[in-house]
Amino acid sequence: MSDCVFCKIRDGQIPSAKIYEDAKTLAFMDINPLTRGHCLVATKAHAATVYDAEVEDLKAVMATVKKVAGALRKALNSDGLNLLQANGAAAFQSVGHFHMHLIPRWTGDGKGFDCERGRPHPDDFRVVRSDMAERKIRVVVAKPGLDGHDRGAKIVARALRDAGFEVIYTGLHQTPEQIVATAVQEDADAVGLSVLSGAHNYLFKRVLELLKEKGAEDIAVFGGGIIPAEDIRALKAMGVKELFTPGTSTQDIVRFVRDNIRAAV
Repeated sequence: MSDCVFCKIRDGQIPSAKIYEDAKTLAFMDINPLTRGHCLVATKAHAATVYDAEVEDLKAVMATVKKVAGALRKALNSDGLNLLQANGAAAFQSVGHFHMHLIPRWTGDGKGFDCERGRPHPDDFRVVRSDMAERKIRVVVAKPGLDGHDRGAKIVARALRDAGFEVIYTGLHQTPEQIVATAVQEDADAVGLSVLSGAHNYLFKRVLELLKEKGAEDIAVFGGGIIPAEDIRALKAMGVKELFTPGTSTQDIVRFVRDNIRAAV
């Protein structure tokens, strides 16, 4: 939208202290912060309010909110956080583009929501941006079971590494227990399984079960192999995020990880 301030920030027409950006969202420091670290997370696609925004864009905003919130707490040692989101003039929305305010709070900070707002702290942009930039998406690539063909897995691992992700390749003949232990120990954001043995139904299900048992169900699971379409549907219903079949471009896999896997903070 040509006259939207946030669209102009998105397009680089207006300068901003940008701390994070992905395919669907943008995070930047508030120009009139209520507290130190006060920042905004906005959709990239223009939508005036929550009523207008696409569901997938709203999901992406909340994922970015979690990422930025963790970085704020780590960088500023805050005690709490207010999330504020307004829709329409009656709700005091000042910019007609969907966004959420993240406002760090400290015990006894004396801040209400009717207090005078100040100027950005000069260190906030640097420390928050620096903290977020340090954490890359971390992917465990594994070959479970008796399958001894790992050329494809190595090609995928190399493509992900070349794309800027951290990759831990487990090698051949890994059990689901070993794979999950590695994912938890390495603080992985995702596990990619390469299965050509025909045991995909058991192996994917078992990895999902073990991640849940370890309280690590936030680690996404994806994979590939010679998998019939009906099994792909069943595995996705079970919780596998995506499955790739032979002939898939490595760029499609890289694109999936970049658009769907988010680094923990």
